[in-house]
Amino acid sequence: MKKRILSIILTLALTVGTCSIAAAADRGSATRNSLKSYGAIEYHKGNDKVIINSDDLYMLADQIDQVKLEVTDQLEAMNTYFTSGDGISLGTDKYISITHTRPSKTDFIDPVSVNFDTLLEAIAASQSVSSDVTHYGYSPGTKLYKGSNGELTTNGSEEGAEQINVAAATADNLSAGTVAWVDGRLILGTGGDNRAYFDKGIEESNNENSNDPGLSKGVAINLKGDDNKATSYLVTEDMSGVFLYMIRHDYANVGNSIEFDVLPSDPEVSCQRILQISGAYNGAVKSNVYYVPELRKGTQIKFSATYAKLFRANNSEAKGISVNLKGDDNKQTAYLVQEDLHDVFMICKANTNPPLPAFNTLPGVPIVATKKLHNATVNGPGGSYTHDDIYYIPELRAGTSITNFGGSCHMFY
Repeated sequence: MKKRILSIILTLALTVGTCSIAAAADRGSATRNSLKSYGAIEYHKGNDKVIINSDDLYMLADQIDQVKLEVTDQLEAMNTYFTSGDGISLGTDKYISITHTRPSKTDFIDPVSVNFDTLLEAIAASQSVSSDVTHYGYSPGTKLYKGSNGELTTNGSEEGAEQINVAAATADNLSAGTVAWVDGRLILGTGGDNRAYFDKGIEESNNENSNDPGLSKGVAINLKGDDNKATSYLVTEDMSGVFLYMIRHDYANVGNSIEFDVLPSDPEVSCQRILQISGAYNGAVKSNVYYVPELRKGTQIKFSATYAKLFRANNSEAKGISVNLKGDDNKQTAYLVQEDLHDVFMICKANTNPPLPAFNTLPGVPIVATKKLHNATVNGPGGSYTHDDIYYIPELRAGTSITNFGGSCHMFY
């Protein structure tokens, strides 16, 4: 491979004009100065004539130096420099290193004195990532920290500061859709870190709000048990204002069904589906929410579904109402709460992890407290999938504007 690149470089060198040769002479002629040949030889035999002229060698020498200078100029444009000081070691020359900051005059390397194999190695090293902080303009021994706000700092005494090392970026480190060259490889950002920080913020917010007695009212019960295999659930206490959440896969002909076996002395269970949201695989993965005004202790709930959960708020007066925050046309970008609401559940659905909407309250109104009760990723055929997040909100005041929807967003109460 190196021979092939070298042949291309030499071919390009032969196209360099006399102006380029003159420029090379101005910046140094190490290769020319190393030549010992002079004069010309002419050989004649009959009509055949051969001429060997040392001027041709000097012209090639100048062109070789010109190529070295142009390659070095391009490396410097990418903040890559040859140095005799500290830097990234090169296997082709133990006396030359690569640095991403301009070296001092004492450490400067004359580019025309660099061999071609070292030039080629420097091209590869131009995309390398150094862990030495001095390569990024910091003084030797400087320690770097990530501040509590996520920004880079050298102040280790800052509250919440976490010491970090310089490391090559990964796809998760970059914002979604952004690209970067890292160690000679082009990577596309996924935004994984941003999502992780978002989730961490939500978790910390929920933990901060955990002392709010209102949040403790919101309860989620996994009807399928810890192993996620159960197909029935025995109600252990009387409940009112219950919501049942289930996901079914129509593409696999696995529809969800619900049956209630009540005790002989109890009335039949009233169950009404108030919400159905289509998701992955062209809408074949459907999330369903059912409203059950009352469940008596001893009732057996039988079901067939991938996910089956029960949501309720203790001592709530749920009405079984569902609202599409994006409106009937699914185009609204904001929803204005018209009246004070209590014990609200919100389901956010998207083909990527949906964000928690923003709650913009009126002046003097407390911030909206939320608690995530459910998070699920449902895989479909062909790599399709859908995400459901369900939150409990103890109180929504009239005048609150809800924005920043991700995918579909509904609330039920």
